[in-house]
Amino acid sequence: MKSLTPTVKRKDEETLLKALAAEAPVGVCIMQDKRFCYVNPYFPMAIGYAADELIGKDSLDIVVPEDRGMVNENTRRMLKGELLSPYQFRVICRDGSIVWVMATVRSIDYHGKQAILGSYMEVTERKETEEAIKQSEEKYRELANSITNAFFAMDEHLRYTYWNKGSEILTGIRTEDAIGKSLSEVFLDTPGLRRAEKVYRDVLKTRQPQTFVNDFDIDGRRYVFEISAYPSHGNISVLVRDITKHKQAEDALQAERNKLQSLIDSLEDTVTIQDTEYNIIYQNEPSRIASGGDHLGEKCYRAYEGRDKICDGCPVEGAFKDGKSHTAERKTELAGEVAFWENTASPIRDAEGRIVSCLEIARDVTKHKRQEQVLADELTRRRLLIDQSLDGIVVLDVDACVVEANQRFAEMLGYALEEVHKLHTWDWDKNFPPEKILEMGRNADEKGFRLETKHTRKDGSVIDVDISINGATCASQKLIFCVSRDITERKKAEEALRESEERYRTILEEMEDAYFEVDLGGHLTFVNRSVCRDLGYSREELIGMSYKAFTVEDDIESVFRIFNEVYQTGVPNKGFPWRTIRKDGVQGFAETSISPLRDNIGEIIGFRGVGRDITERKKTEKKLRQSEENYRTLFNSSVIGTVVLDAETARIVMVNQAAVKMFGFTSAEEVSKEEPSFFILPDDKERYMEITNPAAFEQNPHGGYQFKALTRDGREIWINTTAAKIIHEGRVATLISFTDITEQMRQRERLMMTDRMASLGELAAGTAHELNNPLTSILGFSQLLMEKKVPDDIRDDVKIIYSEAQRAARVTKDLLTFARKQAPVKQPNQINSVIEDVLELRAYVHEMNGIEVRKHLAPDLPELMVDYFQMQQVFLNIIINAEYFMNEAHNGGTLTITTKKRNGAVVISIADDGPGIPPENLKRIFDPFFTTKEAGKGTGLGLSICHGIVTEHGGQIYVKSELGKGAIVLVELPIKRQRPDSGLL
Repeated sequence: MKSLTPTVKRKDEETLLKALAAEAPVGVCIMQDKRFCYVNPYFPMAIGYAADELIGKDSLDIVVPEDRGMVNENTRRMLKGELLSPYQFRVICRDGSIVWVMATVRSIDYHGKQAILGSYMEVTERKETEEAIKQSEEKYRELANSITNAFFAMDEHLRYTYWNKGSEILTGIRTEDAIGKSLSEVFLDTPGLRRAEKVYRDVLKTRQPQTFVNDFDIDGRRYVFEISAYPSHGNISVLVRDITKHKQAEDALQAERNKLQSLIDSLEDTVTIQDTEYNIIYQNEPSRIASGGDHLGEKCYRAYEGRDKICDGCPVEGAFKDGKSHTAERKTELAGEVAFWENTASPIRDAEGRIVSCLEIARDVTKHKRQEQVLADELTRRRLLIDQSLDGIVVLDVDACVVEANQRFAEMLGYALEEVHKLHTWDWDKNFPPEKILEMGRNADEKGFRLETKHTRKDGSVIDVDISINGATCASQKLIFCVSRDITERKKAEEALRESEERYRTILEEMEDAYFEVDLGGHLTFVNRSVCRDLGYSREELIGMSYKAFTVEDDIESVFRIFNEVYQTGVPNKGFPWRTIRKDGVQGFAETSISPLRDNIGEIIGFRGVGRDITERKKTEKKLRQSEENYRTLFNSSVIGTVVLDAETARIVMVNQAAVKMFGFTSAEEVSKEEPSFFILPDDKERYMEITNPAAFEQNPHGGYQFKALTRDGREIWINTTAAKIIHEGRVATLISFTDITEQMRQRERLMMTDRMASLGELAAGTAHELNNPLTSILGFSQLLMEKKVPDDIRDDVKIIYSEAQRAARVTKDLLTFARKQAPVKQPNQINSVIEDVLELRAYVHEMNGIEVRKHLAPDLPELMVDYFQMQQVFLNIIINAEYFMNEAHNGGTLTITTKKRNGAVVISIADDGPGIPPENLKRIFDPFFTTKEAGKGTGLGLSICHGIVTEHGGQIYVKSELGKGAIVLVELPIKRQRPDSGLL
């Protein structure tokens, strides 16, 4: 400002403006009507013009034509009073070159007229720099996309702003799915992600780059990444390099180092290291032992050889001279024992490649020397064995050239041994083209394979051979070892055998069993007369027919599986049942065995089968099964306890439910695990075993015997036993029946001991009542204590007191029961609960068969003294009968179950809307074995059993029905009033 002092003093605005512009380091000009009327010295100089050349010149003449429209528009907006930001455009210099300028313009009053004051700064270099930066950014963007590593950028909020192709490939996440999202929005929250996020925020905070290693699980695989994070203009750039394999290699290398150290520590060889002056600087333990101590710091030749100079032929010296490994053998003799040593010396270099020491390993090769001699002797022996082998042996390379052969192989081909070495495999094997022979050689491995082929001898004759071929690698060369055996005579014998088989076909034709052959497509190619007889077709009709044509449709798939299994395994299938359909439509059964049918080279070309018509046997078996089913039903539903005892093993093989219940078990399986006389008291066991032995039936096959038995829960009962000899599943067995005669025996006992039992009853009852009073107090007060807030340890003690008092009460109650000689059988049960449980069991069947169940169960029914499981059996039998007839009538229906109390009894009504029961059948409805169901679908015992159970409970069961209107089964059970529970007894 001081340099402009004379101008300022004039206070002339225009002069001041021009003075300022003259000193300005930017171009300044004034324009009126688009023409220059003032330019400062810098402006014309910047574009190569003289000042007088610009005055009066149209300002747009120096603007690049493409930018004139933009300059005009900005001028128009500025003259209207709009405030413009600096803008850029291109200017044409006097020499024709083009420069970029940044213009700042405003409107002024100049000589009384509106004018434009503009200042212009040349920005060509900056523009070029910006363009270069743009191109550079584009280049680096392309570079980032082209690199295989993941590269991405994030803003200060850790939202992704860039995502290269490498990131897409590594994570499987597309660019558009990552850009603008945060870490937690793109990846699942894992420890690895949280660790990375912490580092990124630290980089943003400290503005210092960081590199770290992190683990991530991607698609179930563990990856290890080296992640480099760099701060950049408030953002962060991240390069991710997959070092999983490198990490694995490092781990493996460290493991190898550890292994190497362990190996050195465990070596039996001596290991030493000498420096360049032959001073020993390392010895392992074997070295110290072999040399008689620690020699660190000593000269190796003095410590080991007692010499004053380097040993002749020293491998360490050689290693120091040429930097290579050297090996030398050394022979020693100690106490008359000769030993051989192999010393290997290898130079050790520093980081710059200079030899600084030498590693020497000395190995005792005395045994090796001896083994070499043994191996040489063994090779000689094996050579002799090969030369004397009766089989031809030839060794080939992968080009099918002969490497080695024995004399026998040369003799088989009729060549001299020297001639064989000049041959290729295809010179003697004409069965395979050369390409196939080479392929077999390449595929041969240690497992090897066998094949039969033909060899052409030198004289043109052909022999059959069996060859075993194995591949192996010897001295880095793959060799094929072939052992050939002349089987010409065997082949002739096989041919004779085939001719013999043709003769046997005549026998097959006449045999009683069906014999047939089928091809791989399942079509008959040969049948004997028995096949025609069993199927009712002529031979001409059967040849070419598929087995499916005479197979029951349901069996076609299973028969196919059997054929396929035989084909896949080559193992025959023996004795499977084959249901067939004769030409006349009658179904038959055949017991058939299938085996593979092979051609002369062993390939399966079809199947042969032998079958026996077992139709009549199947009918007999069906009748037997029906008979056995009736027997088992009668056996299992009998109220008399029955077991079957195997005579040979003396084990229980069958037991009915009555016996299970009689002896206090819950299942037949539990009874079967017991020894045969488990329930007989020791004094009677011998007598029981005698009368149940089948040999005793000769004297008394139908006798009845009485025993005192012990149930599983400790009760003693009296049983009447009857034994009979039977055949069970083809084996001799004993059928033993038991009748519980405890009540009869007790009655007899009561008549004989009335007075004594009365006294015993009074004593027991008195004792029980005397105990009952204190027990009632103990139970009452302990229960009150448990309801109060008492310490936990005291509460636990009170619980024990209460539990033990209850147990004592039960013992007292059992004592009274014993005194009264009453054995409880039935238990109080809610009959509605029994019905609900049965309906739950059948719910799935009802749903699948479209049966609607309507229940009208009285809510106020008293508990009845009934056997729960027997009642369940009653209702289950009735409901299953109803289901069957409703399904037969109209594939579903409505089942209505009603319970109510009437005249001192509970009445259960089970009604269906089935076909109803004819009047003539109503009279026989409860007769054993009476049924109207189809054969095999019912035994006629269900309602008989129901009748027996209900009668045993003191109740009644009867049926009401009208034909076509369904049936109603009514069960009436008496309500037996119980004495109120006294609390203890």
